This record gives sequence, C-alpha cells and structure tokens, in this order.
Amino acid sequence: MMTIMTTIMMKMTTTTTTMNECRRRVPHVGNSARALPSRRRAASPRWHRRAWLTCALLAVTIQGAVGVRPAFGALEADDVSRITKVNVTDRAVIGRFEGVPYLRIRGIVEGVVTPHEEVVGFDTLPLDLEGNYVYMSEFELITPRRQRRGSRTVFVEAENRGNPELFGWIQGFIGGGSPLSAVYPQGFGTGFLFDEGHSYARVQWQTGISPGVPATAQGVGLVIQRDFGRLLAARKKERPRGVRLPRLRRLVLMGDSQSSWNVNTFVAEGFNRDPLEGGPVYDGAIALNGVGNWLAINQLGDDGRPQEPYVRPNGTPLSPQELLSRPESDPVFVSIGAFTDYFRLRASLFARALPHPGIHHYEWAYPHASLFLFSDPTFPFTTKGCDGGDVRPLNPMDMRPYLRTIVSRLAHELEADLKDRESDEGLPPSAFFELGPAPGDPPPECSESTASLPGCTFNPLPGYELHTPTVDADDQPRGGVRFPEVALPLGRPEATPLSHTGTLDIGDLCGNFWAWDPFGREELLARYGSAEEYGDAFEELAEDLADEGYLLEEEIDSMVDRAIAQFESQAK
Repeated sequence: MMTIMTTIMMKMTTTTTTMNECRRRVPHVGNSARALPSRRRAASPRWHRRAWLTCALLAVTIQGAVGVRPAFGALEADDVSRITKVNVTDRAVIGRFEGVPYLRIRGIVEGVVTPHEEVVGFDTLPLDLEGNYVYMSEFELITPRRQRRGSRTVFVEAENRGNPELFGWIQGFIGGGSPLSAVYPQGFGTGFLFDEGHSYARVQWQTGISPGVPATAQGVGLVIQRDFGRLLAARKKERPRGVRLPRLRRLVLMGDSQSSWNVNTFVAEGFNRDPLEGGPVYDGAIALNGVGNWLAINQLGDDGRPQEPYVRPNGTPLSPQELLSRPESDPVFVSIGAFTDYFRLRASLFARALPHPGIHHYEWAYPHASLFLFSDPTFPFTTKGCDGGDVRPLNPMDMRPYLRTIVSRLAHELEADLKDRESDEGLPPSAFFELGPAPGDPPPECSESTASLPGCTFNPLPGYELHTPTVDADDQPRGGVRFPEVALPLGRPEATPLSHTGTLDIGDLCGNFWAWDPFGREELLARYGSAEEYGDAFEELAEDLADEGYLLEEEIDSMVDRAIAQFESQAK
C-alpha cells in the first residue's frame, strides 16, 4: 500500500513540476507592445499556444496514469453548449472581387446553452427537458464561393446596437440593419475585405436585438458568439447534420465602442476558450475604442444591479493583465484608442499598464465618434444637445485608412503564425500618446451620478489618478501614430471633447465628439504655400508611415487627393 501511494505522489509531483516548467519555459509572448517588432517563430503567439498545449498534453498523459481527470476535454460533447441547427434563408452570389465570386449567406442559428456555462442568471431561464436553454439568433456570412480561392480568414463583427458598423467603416460605406434586413451598396463600398480574399460574418448577441438573448441572462449572447465561431471553424463531421457552410480556418472577433467592450468582456471572461479542446476559438481580436472597458452583461457586471449592454457609469476599466489572463486561449489582441477616450473612458488606466506581451496597442488622434458617420454634422448639437447646443465644426479626421491597415496586417500576422514562416507584413510596433496630468476634477454637479450638464469635459473615476495626452503647439496630441493630418493640420482641435463627457447610459454620447476650428486661407498659405506643396508634404509623411507599417501603400494616393481637396475648400 505504501509503495502504491508513493508512486502516485511521485507522479502527481511530476505533473505539477511539468506544468510549472511549461509555464516557465513557454510564457505567453506576442510582439511586445513597446519592444522592437519581432517576426521570429519564437515570438509567434500561435506557436506559444501550440507549445503550451504540448506541455498540457504531457501533463494530461501523466495525470491519466493516476486516474486524474484532465483539464481539457473534461466535458462530453453533449454537455457542451453548441449550435444545433442552421436555417439558411438566403444564399446568393453578390459579385466578384479580384475575379473571385462571393456568396452572401443569411439565416437563423438555433442552439442550446447548458448549465455548465458561467452565465449569470441562468437559473432564471426556461429550460428544455435536458436542462438546457434553447435560443435562436440571426446571422450572415459573406465569403468566397470556393474557399481555396480566398484567405480563409473571417472577420466576425460583434454588432454595435445590432448594426454592422465596423464592416461599413472598413468597406467605406455607412449602413445598418439586422443580418436578414441589411441592404449593402453595390460592390460593398471599396470591397476592401473581399479584394484581400477575406470573409465577413456576424451573429446577433445583444438582448432586445437577438430574440434568443434574455435580459436576465445576457451572458447567453457571449455563448452564442463563441459557438458561432466554433461552427465556422468546425469540420463537416463536427457540425449539425445538413449544414452547408464553408469552413474558415482563421477567425478574428472585432468591434468598435460598445461592441469593442463586448470583445473585451468576451475575452476577459474566458469565452474565447473552446470548451472541448481548450484552445482559442478566435485567433485574433480587434477592439477599437475599447481601452479596457467592459459590458455589464455577465460576470464582470454581477453586482446585484440589472444587467445592461453598456458600461457601468463608474466601472473600472480592465487592466491588460485582467483582459488577457488565459495564455492557452487568448487571441492576438489589437487595441486602438482615440484622443477622446482619455476624457470619457478613462483610457489612461489601461494604457499606462502597458506594454503587455499579448497586446498590440495603437493610439490615434481622432474622435471616438467620427464625422463621416453622420450626414448631418450638427447632430451632436441639435439632436443630443452637446455643449449646450452651440453648433461648431467637428474634427474631420478620417481614421479608416489606418483601420484597414490594421485589419490587413493582423490577417498577415495570423497567416504567418499558421504557416510557421517569417513575415514582414504583420502588425507594426505599438504607439502611445505622451501623457500628463489630467484636468482637475470637475465640480460635483459633473459627476456620473447626476444629469448631463454643459461644461463637464472630463469624466473622473473616484479613487483613481487619471491622465490625458499632452499636446503640441497646434493642440494636437503628442505621440501615438502621427497621421499626416496631425503633423500638417488644417485646423486646431479643441482641448477637450464636447460636454458632457459621461457614460450615464447608452445614449450619453457627447464626450465621443471633438470640435475643431479650421484654418482660414491666410493661415493655410502662410503655413504651407500652395495646395500642391501641401499635398507633396502630406504624401511624404504618408509614405514614411507606410514604410513603418502603419499605412498600406495603396491608401496613399486617395488620401493625398482628399487632403488637397480639403485644403482648397478651406482656402477659397
């Protein structure tokens, strides 16, 4: 008996030692945020996950010798939440991109959420005979008709209030609607994603929009997003019977603003872990204007108050370590912050805790809510009453060329990892604003607990020291990715966003906008000479950014044309 116990204890000790040695030898390392960019195989996040899983499998083998249940694969397939049926309502060829025919597939997924999920409020739900919650949710997928003709990378958008917002930004159009009702322009704007061979998909996740996500257990939406990704990547034999969807190999989850906080919540709460295999469901993630904020839809918001698909007014942003805490399943994470996020969303709490080896972080001198979103530039003043309704020009900064660059380079980064080869087209080094002390705390009437008031241009957080970007002589933020429009400005931005800069509720949006005072003819000519000279200087800076990896070469000509047109318009 003593001999048997000794043997078991030795094997258990060996297991612990093996896993500890794995953690020591295989840290979770991507391209370091502020370190020099690395394309070496040893710095590949996917390589590290494979190495980590190899160690885990070794430990599982040892555990098996003593009858210990392994950490991965502990649940049977029937115990795991899953999509059980895909009802395709429409499948149509929507055009050719670079000679490749693309399909748009739309429909409704049906699935079950099992009691094994960490879904707060699950006990409030109506259950079937097996004790599972049954749901339905709309989806769409736009993809090459034959996958061998595409990149097999799919960008899955976490909808923003039910709309494909980021999809339109990347493609260069503005549009909305549910997967079954949205009508897109001919050619899908620029067609950028599809010209690069990528796919696009989305599935409804928000309560009040998805019929399957209840208000009392909104974490169901996180399960739907995970299992939709699992469905897209699954082999035919792993899918429900009769499913006719292409198999995608690389998945990226992406979102902006509210939907980027969904991405943060999804990753931080562990929903990117495949419940059967233990590895990542989504290989990459993009959180535009996320800066560590999260939604009160599940565990992070489990504070006794009703769940809601928005931030808590005084919720503390996640640290990078809280966002990425699961090396075996964390995605390659891209975080992008706007100037205004430092005033409204307390971005400095997240940014000052960087670098983090798994996060690529970029800061851009643009407003959280960009002017190109609105056909009426007076919207925040006349509709929302921002700044007391005093109408002024809004900052015209267009960050979409830089967003397309990030999308393209993340796809290359993941492709390089998968093929185990070097690539010089992956993500560039992180870029941070220079920060200084934040403005003094606003008066008590500007706190989050009160109504929106004019003059409240900074959103404090009790108990925390916050920072904001320092600015140059033109009131442009120092550091970050230095756009040509920032280095060669055609106007002077306001020192702070529009007021009120709060997050009282889902409609409290004024602090996302940034006013701007355009230069007149005399100042433009004194600074730059002619429009042609301005265009030449602009082009030179854009080419420098392209050399550094922050801008695609093919974006430059159209950017220069727009810059010259803007100059000429103001110089009349």
